[in-house]
Amino acid sequence: MALELFLALMVLILIAQFFGDERKRSNERTYDISTRYEIPQNVNHLVQVAYNDCHTNKTSHPWYANVQPVG
Repeated sequence: MALELFLALMVLILIAQFFGDERKRSNERTYDISTRYEIPQNVNHLVQVAYNDCHTNKTSHPWYANVQPVG
């Protein structure tokens, strides 16, 4: 019984890998701060590195974000 339950769970996890979520990927710069204000190059680089990865649609996801029970 436990083996059958384990195998069924593994099959469900395997099937779930084919149905990932669609992450929104947009390159829209309408609300980008650099389009409205003159920003020094070093500050703009800091904003891109520290802010854009979390607070925009330009997030860099690690490889395991596509594994469905985790991602």
